Amino acid sequence: MGRSSGRGWHPYLPPVKNIDVQTPNVKKRLIVIAVLFVIGVIALGIGLYQSRKWEDGWKIVESDNVLGCASEISFHYYLAGDGARERASEIATIYTQLCGRADYVYAVTAEEAEAKGAASEAGEGEANLASLNANPNTVVEAAPELYRTLEKLEELGTRIHLLGPVYESYDGIFSCTEDRETVDFDPWQNPDLKEEFAQVAAFAANPDDIRIELLGGGRICLHVSERYLAFAKEHGTRNFVDLYYLRNAAILDDMADALREKGWTQGYFQSANGYGVNLLSEGEFSVNVANGKDGIVAQLAAVPPTAFAALRNYALTELDKQSCYTFTDGSTRAKYVDQRDGLPKAAKSDLLLLSKEEGCLALAVMAATPYASEEFGEDDFPAKGLSAIWCEGINIRVAGDDVKFSEVAEGYTVE
Repeated sequence: MGRSSGRGWHPYLPPVKNIDVQTPNVKKRLIVIAVLFVIGVIALGIGLYQSRKWEDGWKIVESDNVLGCASEISFHYYLAGDGARERASEIATIYTQLCGRADYVYAVTAEEAEAKGAASEAGEGEANLASLNANPNTVVEAAPELYRTLEKLEELGTRIHLLGPVYESYDGIFSCTEDRETVDFDPWQNPDLKEEFAQVAAFAANPDDIRIELLGGGRICLHVSERYLAFAKEHGTRNFVDLYYLRNAAILDDMADALREKGWTQGYFQSANGYGVNLLSEGEFSVNVANGKDGIVAQLAAVPPTAFAALRNYALTELDKQSCYTFTDGSTRAKYVDQRDGLPKAAKSDLLLLSKEEGCLALAVMAATPYASEEFGEDDFPAKGLSAIWCEGINIRVAGDDVKFSEVAEGYTVE
């Protein structure tokens, strides 16, 4: 019901006001609109110019494909002077190609290569790790990168990469979200799994059961005994060879070699799982020293070219959570496996190896052998041109060549 005026039931209406409506000045409005349009165009032009303006210095080079190894690798390159923008585009293209090659070459299964968008990276007569695993006792023509890597592993005398079935089974622990789920993947909790891993370790240690024959000319044959093939069929495994935590080390070596060959030497690589290689030929290269929950406790000033391998058994970054499981009691499981019994181990929370002579893969192997054990000491690092750094309490221990510390945390001492 409408509001009443008190003189009968008629709606109350406010008094009408006379409003003077003027004729709009159309010309003035058009001028204002035109000025605002010009200002907008100028602002947009300035924004585009600023976004495209080149500034000399260190740049992060990114790959077009972030599904594979590029998600775990950080590539920094110094670009300056005439043509720097063009060189930036060129190095990005090269890096994208290298990432695609790495994702294809080191894929353990064909499904993995396809998931990473690398299935199309195969050249004619370039078998990858998946092809090797799928064709035991058959000669395959391997990609050059794979051949060189397997040749290097043979030279180093390691058989870490022959624990494929252990890695295939154990890797599921890093997808667990609750402690109760880990029993299916953790041999320390699961006696049956522990026995299975011990059997794989015994096979891997015996050249009569498994060995890789390098025939030259890129030809490789993965020899697997009938009893090992039967074991693999029974346990539903198909990955005899897997670089696992050595993979990124091999990839960085491949990339460094390819870039040096092309004359691109003003940058450095680092991977999320602790590997790094410096392409620079002069200056100093900073490397962090960590000690578990204390975090970074020192910094080294390394003279390039330098490669390093920093192993740790805890999640330092978000990406580390993909390769480390932390139980509610604070204990952890990382990817490092003792090749003698197939069990995950870590003698210390952190171990850093660096060298001006060796590449990432060699350092990763030399570090992993003593690291994935009950304990180690400086006698485990006899190689010349090698420096090993780890912490015992608040003491920073150094074995091998002398290193220069640029910073040491308060309370820590260097021995």
